[in-house]
Amino acid sequence: AQLASGQPQTSTLIVSIKEGGKSTIVGAHIVARGAGTQTVHVPAGTYHATVVDETMTVKVMGFSVGADIRTWLAPGVGPVQSEVSTKAASLSRGIVSEQVLKSFTKG
Repeated sequence: AQLASGQPQTSTLIVSIKEGGKSTIVGAHIVARGAGTQTVHVPAGTYHATVVDETMTVKVMGFSVGADIRTWLAPGVGPVQSEVSTKAASLSRGIVSEQVLKSFTKG
C-alpha cells in the first residue's frame, strides 16, 4: 500500500567501510517511493512489475556520493530487474549497472 501511494519513505542505513585497516561508520540516507507498474521483459520472462525508485546519499571522507536505483518487483518472484546509476559531487554522471533475472523456477 505504501509503494502504491507513491509517497516517499525515508530511512537511514548504517554502513561500515574498512580501508587500510581503519573502519569508518557512516549513515546513508535513503528515500524510496513507488513509481507505478510496468511490463518488463527479461531473459526469465515477461512480468507485470511494481517499479520502486530509491535515492541513496552518503558523505564519505568529505565527498558526497549518491546512487539512484530503479527496481522492478514482480509478484511471487521478487526483483526481476534493477538499474543503478551513481553520481558524486565532482562527476555529472557515474557508472551505470544493470541486473536482470535470467531464470526462475517457482518452488
